[in-house]
Amino acid sequence: MAISSQQKSAQDLYSPPRQVSSVDDCFFYHYMDLPQHQTLGTTWDLRDCVDEYLGSIDYSDKRVLDVGTASGFLTFEMEKRGAEVVSFDMPSVDSWDFVPHFTRTPYWDKMKSSREQCNQQTRNAYWYAHQKMNSKAKVHYGDVYDLPLELGNFDIVFMGMILPHLRDPFQAIYSASRLASEYLVVTNPGRKPRWLDNLFGRKRFQAKFIPSKDNNNSDVWWALSNTCIERMLETIGFNVVDRIESSATCNVDGKIKTCKNLAIVSRRAAGAARGK
Repeated sequence: MAISSQQKSAQDLYSPPRQVSSVDDCFFYHYMDLPQHQTLGTTWDLRDCVDEYLGSIDYSDKRVLDVGTASGFLTFEMEKRGAEVVSFDMPSVDSWDFVPHFTRTPYWDKMKSSREQCNQQTRNAYWYAHQKMNSKAKVHYGDVYDLPLELGNFDIVFMGMILPHLRDPFQAIYSASRLASEYLVVTNPGRKPRWLDNLFGRKRFQAKFIPSKDNNNSDVWWALSNTCIERMLETIGFNVVDRIESSATCNVDGKIKTCKNLAIVSRRAAGAARGK
């Protein structure tokens, strides 16, 4: 039977489900509770703050793009709230923006191999949970800097905590913004701007470059102030309408810490043209 052009397009855009039978083949980046399982997870626990982390907006009957889905916790939480979700992540470790730090050069191949194994286990965790949750979410693996317009319009585009890990965070925001018809939500470490941030009209728009000759950081590029991200959003035609704090727990080198996060909720400004 001939396949229509629309079906071909869907085949090109969305990944077929991956069959994963054992949880032992999985890496759950976020903690989650799956049917017939005890709690699974390794790093971030957002279960007690998920509404705030998602920006405290209504996801019911919305089409949503989850950018940086990892093992899928937020995708499945959006579905619980009535959303139709498309999950996005990178296709392979070759798409990872590693910092080319000179101290890591001798270990580059070993580092990439280890990260690829983790990436595959994280993808396994997504599909394992997808099956257990009876999820209807679709998945697109691709280039965060050039998300295809063929994915269509989304009422909400949600960008998890990915910007610090990207060489070009502005291009990633711009790429995602082209698909957002209403809301673009970006999460960032930290708190709401306080009065000191605006003292004498001096807003903190800084972007700090994290790697240096004195560290061997190969995974995090930037520490972006919240007002820096807000300026990026305003530049591409989105008005910041809310800033929602959340408090999550995170496993950092075996130590459980409480981490403050901020969901920057922006809405497309009236008459703002979309990027191409």
